[in-house]
Amino acid sequence: MRWIQIDGKLVPAAEAEEILALKREPKSAAVHIFHEGVYEHIDKEPIYVHSKKQLREETRSRGLTSDYAE
Repeated sequence: MRWIQIDGKLVPAAEAEEILALKREPKSAAVHIFHEGVYEHIDKEPIYVHSKKQLREETRSRGLTSDYAE
């Protein structure tokens, strides 16, 4: 039986061929959907945010961070 090393592990040759074939397949791009809307916690008055870029600018201008904008 032949063995092939993949990522530091020894794998039987037949299984290794399948793993290598999967690694060669092109991967689809990650899609991150931004939901525009009213963000109440950025300032005293709620702000309507249209884009991720605007959310990033609004939070940074106030010295804040946002998990949605980073």
